[in-house]
Amino acid sequence: DVGDKAVTHRAARADLLNQFIERAPAAVAVIDRDLTEIVASERWRALYALQDNGAAQQDGVFSESERAQFLRLSIDNGVPSSRVEKTMRNGAPVWTRWEQTPWREADGAIAGAFVYSEDVTEPMLRLERLKAETARLAKAEADLRAVLAIEPTDARSLNALGFMLVVHSNRLDEAERLISQALALTPQEPAVIDSMGWLRFRQGRPNEAVALLSRAYDVFPDPEVAAHLGEALWTTGERERAQTVWNKALESA
Repeated sequence: DVGDKAVTHRAARADLLNQFIERAPAAVAVIDRDLTEIVASERWRALYALQDNGAAQQDGVFSESERAQFLRLSIDNGVPSSRVEKTMRNGAPVWTRWEQTPWREADGAIAGAFVYSEDVTEPMLRLERLKAETARLAKAEADLRAVLAIEPTDARSLNALGFMLVVHSNRLDEAERLISQALALTPQEPAVIDSMGWLRFRQGRPNEAVALLSRAYDVFPDPEVAAHLGEALWTTGERERAQTVWNKALESA
């Protein structure tokens, strides 16, 4: 009869939903109010070592109290929540982003949560490296400024600080002041001429950059100078010459 067909239809839809979750190419699961897994994807099971019956193993996802408290947030508060968790796996740090949304019974009562997790180790490692590089550059800048406070006409420090600002910041006016001082003190130094050339390139003056970088390269055909000159030449349309400069740099590397 109609009632039996409706029941059969609902059961078929539930089975289809379960299959969809189990075969999803992401780590997803549906849990109840007791944090028991109802259904989970194969990816979830592979990552979190859950037994086939849904019970967490000793090191499973629900065995850690801090994570369990997080998983209860959506269930207890009725709102979605997210967090990034750092753990150690095989001696290496692993970051996981967790998201969860409550699901409700037909009467509106919260029955559990949909949980999604994603390995975000690569972007977090990039962020860690960026933080370390930022700290390194800040220390290098402070050290150079300390030198210049004692010896304000040290051309090498003036050039190093100016070039650092050209490459790693948008403080091009200060960079120009520093490099101009260094160039006035050592007008034939190719490293300083290269810095001024790269500054001109960053300022959107590629023709001036080519002239300066060519001077530096003729005296000191260093790979970094070659890279700067090649990019400036390419920008001005001298692509064959740029390619020649880059090829020579590769051959001498």
